[in-house]
Amino acid sequence: VNESMGSGEYLEINEDLHRLLTIGKEMTILTHSAFNMFVGELSDFWNLILADDDRLNLDPVVNEFNRLKVERLQSYIPLTEAEIHQTIELKEENNKYYVKFNAFNNAPVGDLSITFGGIAKGYANDILAARLIEENLIHGSIFGGASSNTTLGNFFNNEPWIWPVASPKNP
Repeated sequence: VNESMGSGEYLEINEDLHRLLTIGKEMTILTHSAFNMFVGELSDFWNLILADDDRLNLDPVVNEFNRLKVERLQSYIPLTEAEIHQTIELKEENNKYYVKFNAFNNAPVGDLSITFGGIAKGYANDILAARLIEENLIHGSIFGGASSNTTLGNFFNNEPWIWPVASPKNP
């Protein structure tokens, strides 16, 4: 989908990706962009900065080049409902699913992308949970990493689940 950005063409996708894009679009709108699925390039930028040993000198607060890059990337992120609808178009025809990813604010290829970092693991957990319940597996947990955990029923002996919470600064 990201590679099709700005092509002006609808891309055929599978039903699960269509559903995930629909959820991402709805969440972007419903949260007034507090969650925004169009921050892929900005997220990648910060991941590179945070992984670099010289991150303090690369921080946009002190690095003019990176400050300008962040400002440029932010300018390509649709924020309003109208901008979001303009940027991604989803449709279903004859049991086939399509997406058209339009460049927002004349974003060049490589400066605007979709990320599912905030919803994909939870979505996968929901699908797994539904399938496990269909198989009558109603006690257990799905561990999708530190940020995505799903439980099925109560713990053994009808005990509630207890989840330890650890500080990322003090393991």
